[in-house]
Amino acid sequence: MVQKAEIIVEKFSNGITLNWTDPTGEADPEKMIAIKGQEPASLGEMIWGDVEDILENSTGKRIKVSLNYTEV
Repeated sequence: MVQKAEIIVEKFSNGITLNWTDPTGEADPEKMIAIKGQEPASLGEMIWGDVEDILENSTGKRIKVSLNYTEV
């Protein structure tokens, strides 16, 4: 179960790319392309995958999601 992830978002004229990585190297990286207009749903889908995995594989019913935005 991934406890920390990084997502690099790169903007293009027709949408964005999302590159998800686990800094610990325990999980394989994932990539996604979001066409213009689909960016919010695609980013949410990528984050929801981690949230859902944690909620289904732990005994708790709540988790904390922390975000830290930095330019790369």
